[in-house]
Amino acid sequence: MAIDFNADLGEGYGNEAALMPFLDSCSIACGGHYGNAKSIESALDLAWAHEVKVGAHPSYPDPLHFGRQSMSIPLKAFQAAIEKQLDLFFNSLEKKSMQCHHIKAHGALYSDLLSREELAGVYLETLSNYPCTLLYTMPHKEFAGAANAKSFKVFSEGFLDRRYNAQGYLIARSSKNAQLEKTSDIIIQWENLVVKKRIPYQNSQGKTAYIPTQIDTVCLHSDHPQAVERAQAVRKAISKI
Repeated sequence: MAIDFNADLGEGYGNEAALMPFLDSCSIACGGHYGNAKSIESALDLAWAHEVKVGAHPSYPDPLHFGRQSMSIPLKAFQAAIEKQLDLFFNSLEKKSMQCHHIKAHGALYSDLLSREELAGVYLETLSNYPCTLLYTMPHKEFAGAANAKSFKVFSEGFLDRRYNAQGYLIARSSKNAQLEKTSDIIIQWENLVVKKRIPYQNSQGKTAYIPTQIDTVCLHSDHPQAVERAQAVRKAISKI
């Protein structure tokens, strides 16, 4: 069973060097919610040293809220913001003679692309101008179909440290119990998503129920004090399958 293990990096937490040995791929912030040429190139150097595949991690142009709030933004301005981020990322790649493996939206944009068809159309049209054809996103027929129509390949992504709702979407970070805190619970989440091919959620009776799924890549967020310990545990679980 092949599964890609990824994390979002270059976001100012300073743990990239410790995380890289456990990852298969990483998505690097490129200036929308965080990041600049220096932070991108530093993350690229670490990825190169550990043979970790690299991808761009664009977001709404919103460093104040770390890209975690939806924005009402004119589509032309949105397109320009995505272009600015991708230009920065791909220029850094060119300096390092490295290749882009994937592109993954960040935060609120990641979620909004699944429900805002016009926004998703502009996003995909913008990405089609760059030499990268693999996208990381949640399992979603409409977005995947639109991406496929633009000749993109899609990796369905599961989240190891976040809880899901009954529709198979992530519970908002602002909600109680949106995040998994125990490393043991993250491994249970891993087993559900990857081994048992199902998304767990709490139903209206407060019991755990499941949605069938097929996951290609799993994400562990790097913004937790125990991110490295968690990544080590996930890598150990991967080694057993």
